[in-house]
Amino acid sequence: MQKQSVLFGHFDGKNFSFFTGEVKGKIVSPKGKSNFGFDPIFQPNGYTKPYGELKNKNKISHRAIAWKKFEKFILNQ
Repeated sequence: MQKQSVLFGHFDGKNFSFFTGEVKGKIVSPKGKSNFGFDPIFQPNGYTKPYGELKNKNKISHRAIAWKKFEKFILNQ
C-alpha cells in the first residue's frame, strides 16, 4: 500500500498551524490524464481508477483534505 500526503502551514504572526491530508492507495499502470504528478498511476483505496481518470479527483485528493481542514480553521477564527 502507498499513500500520498501533504502538509500546509499557516502563520498568523504569532502561531503556526499545520493541516495534513493523506490518501491511501496503490500504484497502477498509467491510465488517464497526466495533469499533475502521479495522477495516472495513483489509485486511491475504494476506487477502481487512478486519479488521472477520476472526475472528482480534486474533491478527494490529499490536497483537498488538507485544504478543507485549513478552510474550516480560518472560518472558525
